[in-house]
Amino acid sequence: STVEQEVNVKSQTYLEQSFRVVRWRQEPGFGEMEFPETSVFRALENNRLGLVLVMAPSGHGKSRFAEAMEAKLCGAMPILRLDVAHEFAQTLATARDDAVPLQLIRQLKIPEGEQQQEFRQLMAKARWILVVENLHEVSEVQRPWVITALHAFVARYHRRAQVVVMTRPDVRLTNDAQMPFDTILETWPLDCTRVDVLAQIQLGAASGKFRPWLAAQGIDQPNTGDKRCTYRHLQTFRAVEAATAAAKAMGLDKGDGQSALRGPRSVAVEQFALGLLRPDLTKERL
Repeated sequence: STVEQEVNVKSQTYLEQSFRVVRWRQEPGFGEMEFPETSVFRALENNRLGLVLVMAPSGHGKSRFAEAMEAKLCGAMPILRLDVAHEFAQTLATARDDAVPLQLIRQLKIPEGEQQQEFRQLMAKARWILVVENLHEVSEVQRPWVITALHAFVARYHRRAQVVVMTRPDVRLTNDAQMPFDTILETWPLDCTRVDVLAQIQLGAASGKFRPWLAAQGIDQPNTGDKRCTYRHLQTFRAVEAATAAAKAMGLDKGDGQSALRGPRSVAVEQFALGLLRPDLTKERL
């Protein structure tokens, strides 16, 4: 629920995202700079981002970001989420240019007649945010139709609605001249400090042994030579969650944790290293 999301956002069980600004038409000098999640929300609340493209690889927290946006801004303006990968295809087949409003009406189960008309008028007058999710799951055949429907929606409601399109960087959306994004954001890989904070959330007092455990298991080490300290493999929320789960499976959070630091790799670590972080490693090398 939204209440649970807000509690998680405000508590220490949630870590904010950080973005790189690829484009921001209102602030052209802001390019290539780090943009914290709270600043993104503030800009959305002040209607400064327009049509937004958020690019994040798998595991970089697209769903987390959408949930945090909903929790943080729902008190200031309505936030609707549109999953274009599933039921939207059926709506798109029968109502091309009107597919987005019609799908929202179906999601909200608004009765036909005056209430639907009032909803459409509200979309045109009120400030609100539409979060478009899972565009990367749409087939390449259907994706141009989805883009066309989004384009038609933006042309009609862009002055009042801000549209945040979530996708992966490897998905080509459309020619930028056909659908010009006002703002393009790309998630930063997690830096060492943020990995440490996530480890603390997952491992508690044992988090201080997490870095030595990673090194002892031959999984990863921080690259401190760059200006921005990062790990080679632990760069996503999903990877850190998998790593801390493997550490727990070896008992890093039990007792003094020395058995986890010195002992042989467990099956959990083997699966973790092979499948999630280190596909280059073989079972023999493990």
